[in-house]
Amino acid sequence: MKIDEIRQLNNADLSKELLEQHKALMNLRFSKATLQLTNTNEIGKTKKIIARINTVINERRITEELNSVIQTIKDGDSPVKDKDGTSGT
Repeated sequence: MKIDEIRQLNNADLSKELLEQHKALMNLRFSKATLQLTNTNEIGKTKKIIARINTVINERRITEELNSVIQTIKDGDSPVKDKDGTSGT
């Protein structure tokens, strides 16, 4: 899977795909251990897909957090507090 394909998935599909890739990686490792795996490059490819999925999940989480901070600022509440616990106003 390429990164563009992963970004088109919704959050539920991302979680499902991540679980499937982890299962595939586990199966590949078992195949390697029993000397049944002929193409060992598949393990690295699967790890890269997992990393791409985790990257997209983290990007979405960060974007969500930033949007909530921006909305808080627009509403007039300060998300940053001074050392004494006040918002500095």
